[in-house]
Amino acid sequence: MSFIKSKTIPLVITVIVAIFMLLEYYFPVPGIKSTAKTIRDWAVIIAAFALGLGAANLLRIHSLNIQRRTTGIWPFSIWLIFMLLLFFVVGVTLSIEHTAYKWIYQNGYLVLYASVFSLISFYVITSFYRAMSIRSIETSILIVCAIFAMLKNTPAAVAFWPGFETIGTWLLDVPNASVHRAAILTAAIGSIALSIRVLMGRERAQLAE
Repeated sequence: MSFIKSKTIPLVITVIVAIFMLLEYYFPVPGIKSTAKTIRDWAVIIAAFALGLGAANLLRIHSLNIQRRTTGIWPFSIWLIFMLLLFFVVGVTLSIEHTAYKWIYQNGYLVLYASVFSLISFYVITSFYRAMSIRSIETSILIVCAIFAMLKNTPAAVAFWPGFETIGTWLLDVPNASVHRAAILTAAIGSIALSIRVLMGRERAQLAE
C-alpha cells in the first residue's frame, strides 16, 4: 500500500513517456509511432478530464459567491456561470461550427477580450513609466525604442509622420528579432537540460517536490 501511495509510480510513468516521445522523433518505426500516438491520445483524454474538473470547480466557487452574496463579486459570478453554461449547451447541441456559436463567440468573447486588453494597456503604460525612469543610457535607449514601437501601431501617429512606422518596423524586425532568437536558443538549452533531468528521474516538479 505504501508503494502505491509513493511517488515512484508517477515518476516511472513520466520517464517512460519521455523515452517514447524521443524514440518516435529519432526512430519513427511503426511500432514506436503507434505507441507514441496512443500515449498522446491518452494525454488528450486526461487533459479533457482535467478541463472538466476545472469547470466543475469553477462552478462550485462561483456558486458559493452567489449564495454568500460576496461583496463586489457575486453579480459577476452569475454572469460567468451563465456564459459558461451557454457556451457549453450551444457547443454540445449545435457544434462549435454552428452560426449561433460563432456569433456568441465573436460578439461576446472577442469583444470582451479586446476591451480587457485595451484597459490593461493603460496600466502597462503607467507601470512602464514608473519603472523605467531614465537613469542610464541603456534605459534611455529602451524607452525611445518602446515609444517608436507604440507609435508604429497608432494610426494617428503614422498619419502625422510615416517615419514612425518605418522606424518601429525596423526596431521590431532587426534588434528585437535578434534578442528574440537569443531567448529562443536559451529556452531550447533549458528545455534540453530539463528533459535530461526528467529522463534521469531527477526532475520532481510534477510531483510537487
